Amino acid sequence: MSVRANTVNPLLRWPLATVSLGAAIAVLPIFLIGVPTDGHDTWFLIQNLHSFSSQFLGGELYPKWRFDGNNGWGAPTFYVYPPLAYYAGTLFVWIGKGWFGIDRAAAIAIGCSFILSAQTCFIWLRRHVSTTVAVGAALLYVVAPYHLAADLLIRDAYSELWTFPVYPLLLIAIEDREASPWRFVAQASVPLSLLFMTNMPSATISILVFSAFALARRGLTPRFVAMWTCTGLLAVALAAFYVLPALALKDLVNTDRLMNDPSWSNYRTWYLDSGEFIDRLPGLFRVIVAEIAVIAGLVGWTWLRHRGRLLSEASRWPVAMSIALVVGLYLATSLSRPLLLMMPALTHVQFPWRVFAPLTVFAVGLIASLAAESSRAHLPKAVLTVLVVAWIYPAFRIIRHTTFGLGPAQVADILRSPDDAMWVPRRWSDPLNETGQIVAVPPNEPRVVEGEATATMRREGTAIIVHTIGSSNAVIVVPQLFFPSWKATVDGRDVPVRACGGKGELAVAVPSGEMSVVLSHRRLPVEIVGLLLSIAGAVAAVGLWRYPAVTRPELRGTVNPIERVN
Repeated sequence: MSVRANTVNPLLRWPLATVSLGAAIAVLPIFLIGVPTDGHDTWFLIQNLHSFSSQFLGGELYPKWRFDGNNGWGAPTFYVYPPLAYYAGTLFVWIGKGWFGIDRAAAIAIGCSFILSAQTCFIWLRRHVSTTVAVGAALLYVVAPYHLAADLLIRDAYSELWTFPVYPLLLIAIEDREASPWRFVAQASVPLSLLFMTNMPSATISILVFSAFALARRGLTPRFVAMWTCTGLLAVALAAFYVLPALALKDLVNTDRLMNDPSWSNYRTWYLDSGEFIDRLPGLFRVIVAEIAVIAGLVGWTWLRHRGRLLSEASRWPVAMSIALVVGLYLATSLSRPLLLMMPALTHVQFPWRVFAPLTVFAVGLIASLAAESSRAHLPKAVLTVLVVAWIYPAFRIIRHTTFGLGPAQVADILRSPDDAMWVPRRWSDPLNETGQIVAVPPNEPRVVEGEATATMRREGTAIIVHTIGSSNAVIVVPQLFFPSWKATVDGRDVPVRACGGKGELAVAVPSGEMSVVLSHRRLPVEIVGLLLSIAGAVAAVGLWRYPAVTRPELRGTVNPIERVN
């Protein structure tokens, strides 16, 4: 009697390579052609990546002030907007220098975010299910309705796309039950801080969903509540170099447009049951409805399958994910209005349907859980097939109607177009266009508003150099918008900078004679405090990580509620 050799599918021999290849194929048009031309935020991505990368590669480690923002008047974009995703994009701008343009660098960065998403999702799921199921579910994570169809093809929401690789890392940290409380706080705070530094609105609403999962997964005990609270505090400390200045300085720009503008970004008008959402973004609404239908099916089947033993260890993982999904759906509807009154910070989320970004990872986890159970004949495979087809259909339906790739002329037009209205400092009172954007073009040289003098200027790195020759004391006005971070020196002596006129330009008093005025940005006190907090948070995280782990032997082997199928 011959025994057939136990062979391993070549695709499963190197599963990380398999999911990486599958993710790359799923977004192949992005790699080969470029970004979606009609994405809601494509112009925002190109403008900001161009400014950030050019200033970083010019020697500025953290480019907060965009010199070419607001049509050349300057913009405090990265004082308020998180920078992490743009560092990733800058890497590909640097790699492709001389080979391809800013649009292709952005496209490659987006494609790599999908590959990393598949890899981290696989690593998380492999802790619970077989390699085969984990590979399949990780690829479903890539083509999820909100991930591929909504965030990429419709919105081109660059920084939000980079949150998808982080969510599985946070889940891995939450589920590590062998870590001591100190180590848990350290390892969970790192991915949570990465969310803050990648996309603050998504991080804000994700905390509520992940809190529901963590408490359901680990138990609503005083000890774990304290651990989770300390995790959030340490995560804020790690990201304080960005978070603290962003919160302190947000009122200096037109954040009202981001949060309360009734024409677009009002949180209250974008609930799923809002008629305005259906009327204004029907394509996006259909994608989200498709995801809701799948989520409802997953949650319903999970609760039906585990009824009578919802609190058992074997059921805790899928049940905790289903609870997180229910909480997320609640946040996306007008039923959550009372919560908005208790937590005004939710208005900074801008769109309540952003919650579908973190919900995607839980939905994929439930699909993997049901797939693992179906291999033991507990779930009809036809039902699972229907759920999977409904899951991937929206993305493939939309991708057929999406145009990819920006030509050089389109990129040039984007770089010349007005900036987002929210980056207009509040001091600006001159006329704006109908959407609140600056359309006026700044002059090439400074002007003299008092005294007799001539002035010329040039930009050197992060500074603006103004050369003046005057027969009397004078006041020169430089065509950059005022912000508290500006400082000025005249022949090496510090002088005050003030805002001038309806535009709020930089005004500096200079004495008579030939003078050299240097305008640059200084660190504000709130930035220094934020940086010190981040350093202290990093030291604390390392200390907590290295603190002797006190493991609980009785919990060993209970990390995986579903028996692995090898």
